Amino acid sequence: MAKTQPRIVAPTGLYQRAMSQRVPGIYNLASLELLEAPAVKLISLSAVTILLLATASFSSAADSAGAEEAKGLLAKAVGYMEKEGPAKAFCAFNDPSGSFHKGPLYVFVINMEGVYFAHSAAPSLIGTSVREVRDAAGQPFGKNIMEVIATKGEGTVDYKWLNYSSNKVEDKHTFVMKAGELFVVGVGYYTR
Repeated sequence: MAKTQPRIVAPTGLYQRAMSQRVPGIYNLASLELLEAPAVKLISLSAVTILLLATASFSSAADSAGAEEAKGLLAKAVGYMEKEGPAKAFCAFNDPSGSFHKGPLYVFVINMEGVYFAHSAAPSLIGTSVREVRDAAGQPFGKNIMEVIATKGEGTVDYKWLNYSSNKVEDKHTFVMKAGELFVVGVGYYTR
């Protein structure tokens, strides 16, 4: 059976170029296992242990991200989109290992019709509408986002949403801001 292609919202060539430039990180330790020297295996195990501890420390620090970090990421994202344009911004925002996705903090973009153009934590949402989406408590948070943008141009919306880092439904506080005339950029943080 043929594999279906993901829905691409940026120009195909730009998106493919951006997504193909993955740089292997320190987590790719498989080549050390191929060496036979016992000292290398000991180093490999030590490196894995250190890496796991560092990841756990980073993860717990990222999970405690709050309002200031979310506001900072939002400002960075809006500035990037204004400077680089929507197509390049969508590629950057949709990269789950990029600089616009930090643990539980990530950028999402919808257009003025409420359709997702970027969401690195849940790429399956791209192309769907936020307008009729309800949170875990049944509140129409998508409608609330659109109302805030229509009346103020920016603001905060609170709702219950899946924290993709902890895999639990938690209280989410999202800052949204109109970017130009066509898009809304948002970043939220979770509280337990």
